Amino acid sequence: MDVLVRVSILVKYQRELVIHVQASFNNTVVTVTDVRGRVISWSSAGTCGFKGT
Repeated sequence: MDVLVRVSILVKYQRELVIHVQASFNNTVVTVTDVRGRVISWSSAGTCGFKGT
């Protein structure tokens, strides 16, 4: 599922971003890219400290 988001940074600079969410049984990964597909940021539930019980 991809969502196109317009983000305002310091009110001077606006850009269009695409948020990719990959959810699996073991983990969830969120990647933020620009419209050309270049990765700006990413994170996963595991790197944020979530652990299965």
